[in-house]
Amino acid sequence: MSRPSQPKNILEDVRIHDRIGNASRECLQNATWSSWSNYRSCKPLKIPEDEYLQVLWDMRGAVTVYYVGYGLSLIALTLALWIFMYFKDLRCLRNTIHANLMFTYLLLDITWILTAKLQTSQNYVSSRIACFLTIFLTYLMGTNFFWMFVEGLYLFILVVKTFTVDNVKLYVYTTIGWVIPAIIAATWAGVKGHFGSTIQDVLEPQGERERKRDYEKNLRHVYVGKSRKFSPN
Repeated sequence: MSRPSQPKNILEDVRIHDRIGNASRECLQNATWSSWSNYRSCKPLKIPEDEYLQVLWDMRGAVTVYYVGYGLSLIALTLALWIFMYFKDLRCLRNTIHANLMFTYLLLDITWILTAKLQTSQNYVSSRIACFLTIFLTYLMGTNFFWMFVEGLYLFILVVKTFTVDNVKLYVYTTIGWVIPAIIAATWAGVKGHFGSTIQDVLEPQGERERKRDYEKNLRHVYVGKSRKFSPN
């Protein structure tokens, strides 16, 4: 009679992963994950020098393409706006709508270039200004889309509602193109600033917020321990 085989340890075929240098998150007793992830054990990714230089070259090439594209767009838009403003025969409601749309593109190009320049700076003040320019950039993106909507709305009224095209004045289109995006961008910035990370948290060195949290947690435990130790009960 053959001897029954010993039960095989299932862990023998399992490769235990090295947890050194990885991020971790605590699983709480109520089967939910902690809101804080521990990245203090992480180490910088060591990339070979040739791959690092290739990635750096690709990033610079992409940024150069952006700068060239926005620069050419800036020149063309400036020339087009000058033509609309210089020749008085071109001044009408339709061309005014076109000019506002091109002006949004012009402001968008200038703001993007300034934001990109400030974001590459290590200065705290420059980074702070770049954060506010990002909000303004979001507003300009909204104005861009709303003025495109105004273009379509004007064409719809011109074709379908031919006899009522003169009843819609310029201030109505201006309100749609400039005011409504401002309300949306202001609401977005307020909600983002209230529920999201603050500017100070964004500009803090990496890991500084976690270290402050650990320090406050340990300090709270120290005071709790002292209060229990010296309690008369």
